[in-house]
Amino acid sequence: MSILFFLIGFLALLVCVPTIIVYAAKAYRLRKKEERDSPALTVLNKRMLKVLGVTVVALLTMAVSTSFFPDEPTKEVDTVPARQESERPTQELPLNRSKQSTQVDAPAVSTDSKPQANAKESPQKPPVDESKLSPAPELEPRERFLPSVTSADVKLNLQKWGLEFGFDSGKAIDLDTGVELGASLFGELPLQVSSVDFYVDGTAMIGMLPAEDFLAVAGGYLGYCATLPYEDADPVAAREWVKSNVAKANQPGRPLETTFGSARYILYGGKYIRHLSIEAK
Repeated sequence: MSILFFLIGFLALLVCVPTIIVYAAKAYRLRKKEERDSPALTVLNKRMLKVLGVTVVALLTMAVSTSFFPDEPTKEVDTVPARQESERPTQELPLNRSKQSTQVDAPAVSTDSKPQANAKESPQKPPVDESKLSPAPELEPRERFLPSVTSADVKLNLQKWGLEFGFDSGKAIDLDTGVELGASLFGELPLQVSSVDFYVDGTAMIGMLPAEDFLAVAGGYLGYCATLPYEDADPVAAREWVKSNVAKANQPGRPLETTFGSARYILYGGKYIRHLSIEAK
């Protein structure tokens, strides 16, 4: 009877493990497409939990069924190695002792004259004055953070533009022009933010949206994002700088940069796309 339960659990395990792998691969693809809050991902997670529950039940069934198997063969296996181990040391110990004695006696004859020759040939090295050695440079932290900025601050300020956020990124579609608005956060989230990348993407509307309308949306959105509140910020000057340069930042590989307080502003883009990156200096 216990063998029957073991086979049932094993067959269930064979079915559940590939199913979990397939569901996990689909969930990874959905998260990679920034669809973490989609209904499809929610349904997929529920299915994975059900299959995982069946897998746990199958493992428990196999564990319980194996406890009822007879353990007579283990007694025979334990007795055989005990006899072999008791016989081997009596045959090998004399051989090992003879080998060790020959290896120890050999170098004792040839080591009388070599130390004196080596002492004459190798010159003594002068002592090193440790006080003249320069101390090792201290490494600065690699990552800096925008002072007094958390991911919650950024997300709340962008609710005005209709952005829906996951953990570290959010986006929305401007209903008047069809242009995509977005933002991505970087750092030790959610409490420390090292940089934020705001973008306006109108490449899907090329040929249907005039360039003046795209620049108006880009200047309004990125100008608002430039007022990100942090210590020693200058929101008025930052907004004016973005609005006056958003039309110029249209050549890939040629970003426009400036600083306001403890943050660096980088404005770049191409045809019908603009990025504003605010980074900690």
